[in-house]
Amino acid sequence: TVDIAAGKFTDALGNNNVATVQQVQEVNTVAPSITITDDKTAVTNSAILYTFTLSAASTNFSIDDITVTGGTKAATLTSVSPTVYTLSVTPDVNSITPVTVDVAAGKFNDAAGNGNLIATQNSQAVDTVLPTISIQDNQAGVLRSGDVIYNFTLSEPSSNFSIDDITVTGGTKAATLTAVSPTVYTLSVTPTANSDTPLTVDIAAGKFSDAVGNGNVAATQSVQEVNTKPINGTAIDGYLTGSDVFADANGDGIWNTGEAKATTDANGKFTLPSGSAGALIVSGGTDKATGQAFKGVLKAPEGATAITPLTTVQQGFIESGQTPAQAQASVAKAFGFSNTINLATYDPIAALTNASA
Repeated sequence: TVDIAAGKFTDALGNNNVATVQQVQEVNTVAPSITITDDKTAVTNSAILYTFTLSAASTNFSIDDITVTGGTKAATLTSVSPTVYTLSVTPDVNSITPVTVDVAAGKFNDAAGNGNLIATQNSQAVDTVLPTISIQDNQAGVLRSGDVIYNFTLSEPSSNFSIDDITVTGGTKAATLTAVSPTVYTLSVTPTANSDTPLTVDIAAGKFSDAVGNGNVAATQSVQEVNTKPINGTAIDGYLTGSDVFADANGDGIWNTGEAKATTDANGKFTLPSGSAGALIVSGGTDKATGQAFKGVLKAPEGATAITPLTTVQQGFIESGQTPAQAQASVAKAFGFSNTINLATYDPIAALTNASA
């Protein structure tokens, strides 16, 4: 407002002035403000709806005035009223980086042309990381008897991981999945009897979820070799008849009560029951080729169907720390024959007979 009161000045004759009519000019120098809120009250893994509330209407507030990190803006900023707008933002995938939303100063104007004040940043916690699960079992080699204990390790706790999420082939699940901790579970599986079908354990994607609701990634399949079939084998120096054969389950080199045992027939054949575990050991009996008593000891790796001097050497390498495959290669190298011959099934007498036929 601008005023000149009466008597403030005079003319040449000394007359005082009359008061002027007041001049009034409307002004607006108040910078508009903007607040940013969202529709989430906790950590989220889904799209976030943001509301932008202006203190004064603007004709040039737009989606380009909004800066987002940790997520992607929708294509459209929706005008709810002259001072209220909404925008959907989708968090980044596989991320725990918070979504931040900012509107810098001077991005839009009110009707008087005043530029806006900077908005207080909105930060929303997110978790779009899918939980993983790994499967391990307690068997290092071929399982011939007993159950397999599986460990399931989750990357984060879940309230709905259950035994029904686990798919098993080649065996039967126990009735109970045991929780060892919020992220570790165990399950016993019994292999199918009289079978050499591997045990497989799977957990498909989306079977359980984490605290935010993210579904799990599919687990890498666990495959456990098993052989619960009877061992039908042959003891060979010449063919050994009436010899004792046993599976050395405890590895002490002598037969103990409870270890599978058999006697070879007139052709050196024997059968050990399903579940016979341990290296095979042969002693006693008669060498059919010489008619003489067999006074040595032959050995073969667990599960072999041929017990020969060669498998005895192979088992020696195994007992020194080699794997069966490494031991076979060592024998092949030592005796100068092809490593493609499977010593665990190789009958040298039959091979010679077939070669000369």
